[in-house]
Amino acid sequence: MPGIYRFMLASLRDRDLAETLTQESFLKAYRNRCSFRGESCAGTWLMRTAINLQKDHWRDRKRRFWREMQTCRGRG
Repeated sequence: MPGIYRFMLASLRDRDLAETLTQESFLKAYRNRCSFRGESCAGTWLMRTAINLQKDHWRDRKRRFWREMQTCRGRG
């Protein structure tokens, strides 16, 4: 689904990372396909999976930044 890749690329501005997270979103959707209730179309469900992975990526990146800042303060 090219829309998911375009979303990832626009929000991350990194082709490799966009490709990786696009693949991860499809893998995650496949692994959790039994939880799809059919209350929305499959494309909407896939996009929500991609959005959540993108948010997780930024959250993890922020945590890593602050953890590194704490480590630097402890050294100086």
